[in-house]
Amino acid sequence: MTGADSPATGDPDDELHDYELAANQPCSVTIVYAVADVLGRDPLELPELLYNAIDVDALDALFSSTGRPPSASPSLSFEFCGLMITVQPEGLTLLPESS
Repeated sequence: MTGADSPATGDPDDELHDYELAANQPCSVTIVYAVADVLGRDPLELPELLYNAIDVDALDALFSSTGRPPSASPSLSFEFCGLMITVQPEGLTLLPESS
């Protein structure tokens, strides 16, 4: 998992965080580690569980490199732990939700 930050606006709390999906790791695991990284927390101590926010099996199946036609380019966005997460075959983008 590699990540990079880029400002979305002038607000430091409104920063985009980009992460690559690892071929050897389920998408759901990458999301948990990316969220923990952004929040500065241990992955086992996140304030909510990923499977309460989204169907983890469906997520992993949708973004698995096996079984997906090469031309397919799914995109999915959802909220988890106060972050808006967008998943695409190339990777994840995490953006803190505005309050």
